[in-house]
Amino acid sequence: MARYALIRNGSIAEFREADRGSPAHKLAADGGPMLRPVIDPGPPSCNAALEAVSQIIEITPEAVTVVYTVARRPLAEQQQAIKAECQRRIIALTGTTDLMDCIIKQSNANMRANEFNDKRSNGDVLTQAEEAEAVALRGLADAIKALRAKSNEIEAISPIPADFDADASWSA
Repeated sequence: MARYALIRNGSIAEFREADRGSPAHKLAADGGPMLRPVIDPGPPSCNAALEAVSQIIEITPEAVTVVYTVARRPLAEQQQAIKAECQRRIIALTGTTDLMDCIIKQSNANMRANEFNDKRSNGDVLTQAEEAEAVALRGLADAIKALRAKSNEIEAISPIPADFDADASWSA
């Protein structure tokens, strides 16, 4: 089965699956057959976060051809995709599964770090376990800051690389 377009008054009325096109005696107003083969190579591959695919349909007396065009999305949309990738990486880093849990975990980490800072500023000494926890909290904060800085760096590249979401793009 092949795909055909039914042409009426120079426009596509519908698409059909058929074994063959129109018999020669069934001609459209433009002289072409009423059922014309559809030539559609399929949309090209692209990075949907950075690029958009559009199509136009060309009708000739012989066939209906689908022509695809790939164009860069507006810069603001591309940058939003980078921010989303950064947030995905922060969620993974915190060991959570969604944004809300990630925000809660970061808030709790900040509160705990403040408790340690308050204890130190009052002249108390952290226990070994608290010191280890404080170091881990500082490491988490530093890793999140590094991801945010990398996000800003990638957003400033012109043009934004198609592989912006690859691990290599986010390593120091």
